[in-house]
Formats: sequence, C-alpha cells, structure tokens
Amino acid sequence: MPRCEDRTARTAGPICLRADDGGRGVSLIREAACHARTGSSRAPLLLPVSGTAANATLYFDNGTWSARVSGAYRSPYLTNVPGQNLNDVEGTKQTINVDFASSWNVTENFQLTLEALNLTNQFQYQYVDTGGNRVNYYHQQGRDYLVGARYKF
Repeated sequence: MPRCEDRTARTAGPICLRADDGGRGVSLIREAACHARTGSSRAPLLLPVSGTAANATLYFDNGTWSARVSGAYRSPYLTNVPGQNLNDVEGTKQTINVDFASSWNVTENFQLTLEALNLTNQFQYQYVDTGGNRVNYYHQQGRDYLVGARYKF
C-alpha cells in the first residue's frame, strides 16, 4: 500500500503482471489509493474509491478448450461523506468475488459454454455511521450457473 506523504488524495498506478505460456497463463492487477486526512480539515476524497482493488485470473486456452477462473477483491470504501440523516459517513464493506468460465469448440461452427458467477456467494453490505456501523443495505445475490451453446452460420 503506498504511503500518503502529502495532504491530498491520490491514486497509485496499477501493478500488473501477466505471464503466458502457450495458452496457459496468469494475469494479476493491483491498484491502491490513499486518502490523507489531517486535523480538523479533510483532504479531498475520491468517492467511491477503495484503498485497494485487486484482480487475479488463471486461464488455459488451446483453441479447442478454454477455461478461466478469476478473483476480484475490493477493500471497504466510502460512498457518501457526510452521510444522509445526520450520519457522518455512508460506506460499503469489502468484497471478494470468484468467477469461472469455460468453453469447448466442438466444431469450427459449434461451441458449448459453461459459466459460474459469484462462486463465493458474496453479499453487498452497506452501512451508515462510523461509530455505530449500522446496516443500511444488505443484499445477497447468490451464485449463477449458465450453460450455453453457440452456432456460427
């Protein structure tokens, strides 16, 4: 995580790594932002920016079969400062999502696909008030499984 040396909000550049070995590979991305605050004054806030966001993907593709598993992390972030109804802030807690996708090219024109989304069954947890951390919105979407077929004419 970068250090905030001055009194302004800034975003550190992304750290990206990618390795590919004949259809197999990994992709990693991490970004970080600092929000500096001092005394009674507040530095400008970038809303809604997380302190850290990271994505990782492992993949395989040989032209006939392909598969990918991806993970995404987002640290807690503020959505409103000040918050509504006399609350000091409104914010969202961290999230971790994992997805999977694969395909099989049965012929040159016909493809079968399988996707599994939100494998971690991640929920959205939004809160108000830093002291009370009271739930404002809690929603759990669930996992999604999709099977598909594609034909090119």
